[in-house]
Amino acid sequence: MIAWLWLRMATLAVPHGKSDFHRGKLAAAHHFFTHELPKTGPQHALLRSLDPALVRLDDTCL
Repeated sequence: MIAWLWLRMATLAVPHGKSDFHRGKLAAAHHFFTHELPKTGPQHALLRSLDPALVRLDDTCL
């Protein structure tokens, strides 16, 4: 969800990219897509590999 927001902000900032504000938006979006978003792949793989036994547990037996 956050990636879509950054993409939208960057897309809107491109036509106005000459102001400091819009260049800052583009720089922040670039940072997000090159440094933050790639971290989600390994995190997703870790979460998918965890044992789902606790999720399936019927909480009435606790």
